[in-house]
Amino acid sequence: MLILDNKYLLYIFFLLYFISMILYPLYEGKGDWNYLQCTWYSWQSLNAGVLLFFSSIVGLKITTYNEKEERRRNLLKAKALLPDALSELSTYLESSGSFLKEVLIKTKEKDTKKPLENQPPDLPMNYKNIFANCIHFGEPDVADYLIFILGRLQVHNSRINSLSRGFDEVIPTKLFYHNIISYLYCFAELKALIDKLYPFARGLEKLDTSNLVLNDYLNVYHHFAIWPEDYEGLKEATERFIQRNNKDTRN
Repeated sequence: MLILDNKYLLYIFFLLYFISMILYPLYEGKGDWNYLQCTWYSWQSLNAGVLLFFSSIVGLKITTYNEKEERRRNLLKAKALLPDALSELSTYLESSGSFLKEVLIKTKEKDTKKPLENQPPDLPMNYKNIFANCIHFGEPDVADYLIFILGRLQVHNSRINSLSRGFDEVIPTKLFYHNIISYLYCFAELKALIDKLYPFARGLEKLDTSNLVLNDYLNVYHHFAIWPEDYEGLKEATERFIQRNNKDTRN
């Protein structure tokens, strides 16, 4: 109901009722208590309804407050485990980054005939339940952020596993090289998003859901000793990817 959701309407309603049932009868009856009681008796059905209405509001407010408190406590419990989930994912991404770096170098040097020294890591499982609880009890912006990461993780894991199968039979064409570039900046996005979760998980800050900028991607590249100037089109493709993502966000 609109009146229940708008506290100002409730205040106005209460003020009108107070004036009509207390102040005006006292003024009209010149402070006569019997006149005030007669007024209440004449409007006893309305008074009973109003009392019931306000008692319902109080009950609703108490229930809502208790639900919010329970949700807050459950979120704190879920967040307490979030650093463990992020640590697990960070280990996975470290191995993923090393794998992608090797694929990138071999593709650039057209050296795809030799077996890969690095293999894609197995995607951990424990983080899923922790993320699910944070999504369930968290605010909408937190839930959307975590859901987006979950989707990106599945895509990334599928890509690196596909790359590892039959890589020694790949023809390192320019198209294949640009595919690896696209995998790399999507990986950088994923790692940057997960890195931004740490202050929130530790309770130090609110979740930063602002758009990633170029430096976020470059920091990931540099972390794995991947220098964009050494790989044709990497920086330009990353900038286009950021612009497209920002445009999609605004729309």
